[in-house]
Order: sequence, then structure tokens, then C-alpha cells
Amino acid sequence: PPRSTLFPYTTLFRSLMCKYVKKLNSEVEEALVQAATMLESAPPRKLNAWDVEPPCIIFTDGAYEGGVASCGAVMFSSRTAKPIAFGFEVPGAITDQWKSFGHEQVIAQAEMLPIVVIKRQFVNLVGSARVIFFIDNEGVKEAFVSGTTKSVASRKMLVEAMMRDSENNSLSWYARVPSPSNVADPPSRLEWEKLDQIIDYLKVEVILDYEKWGKVRV
Repeated sequence: PPRSTLFPYTTLFRSLMCKYVKKLNSEVEEALVQAATMLESAPPRKLNAWDVEPPCIIFTDGAYEGGVASCGAVMFSSRTAKPIAFGFEVPGAITDQWKSFGHEQVIAQAEMLPIVVIKRQFVNLVGSARVIFFIDNEGVKEAFVSGTTKSVASRKMLVEAMMRDSENNSLSWYARVPSPSNVADPPSRLEWEKLDQIIDYLKVEVILDYEKWGKVRV
């Protein structure tokens, strides 16, 4: 099965293994719809055995200080003349939604957000490409590697990421990067003057249409 179905499959497995489940709840019903729709609509995976294009290297980071979340990324691709960078403050409505699931600290969600933004809006860089994401959060890295998460606040983003990988035909690899080595730390804190001292880059703006994320496109 396609990688995009990992999350609904694991949701179903957890429910089936729970002896206290007597009937289908909304989470299981949603997982069934997701799995069926993804299996039907997922395009064939195309692999190029002779691909000589260097992988796209992406550093991401997130911050949560003083009740305000922000995030950013720096992308290195042979398809662009300069590295591409973005950073933005996460709208309060989104952080409030994350906190509504019982999360006082939403740093993990802030770390996950830029990865999904890239998969949605930078298809020109990651489409049909090998992509290496360097992530400054072990839990977030493991969520993308395994295709599942226990965090309800993160599920929407993870489902969206899996669907976009399938549509973009990109091959993603996830690795951990320590904070001192993460070039995405300055843009994640909107400290552009610090990034100016490190690399020559092109700053871009992103569109955060978060309300559309994680919805199975029938």
C-alpha cells in the first residue's frame, strides 16, 4: 500500500487491538474513509533508477516563546540559483487549536508546520525529487519516519504531508540536526539579519491555508 495510508492503517490497528472498543467511533470511521480514498486515488509511485539530480536539502525549525509560535525553513536545490528561505509567526487561531487538544507547549507542532508548508507550496523544488529534511526535533522526525503520531494536534499535518508526498511523487528522508548546526534557526525566529551573515538567499512569503489541510480529496 502507498505510504500515505500509514496513518489511517495505524489508527485502525490501535482500535482493533483495544478490547474495549465495542463499535466504530468517529476516529475509526474517518480512518476507514481515508484509507479507502487514498488507496483509490493514490498515483503509481515512479522511481528513476538513473536520476543524477542532487537531492534537495531542507532545514526546518520552529520556536515557541512568550506564548507565540513561529517557524521557518531554508531550502537548497539545484533547481534554484539561490537557497530559498521563509519564516513566519503562526497565527493565534492555529496555536489555540493546537492547545485545545491539551497541549500547553506547542513546539512540536511549530516544528512540523514548515515541513507541510513546503510539501504543499514548493512542488517546484520537491516534486519528483529526492528530498532530505533536517529537523530539530526528535519526536517530529520520528512521526514523519513512522507515518503516525499519538498527538491529536499533529495528526492533521501528518495526514496532509503523507497525501502531498504521494501527489508530488517525492522521496523524502528525515534526519535530526542539532540546533547549533541548523541554518533554519534564524528564520524560524524571524531573525533575518543573522541569516544574512550566514548565506546569500532569496526570501519568500508563504500562504497558510491551514483550514484545508488533512482533508481527503475524494
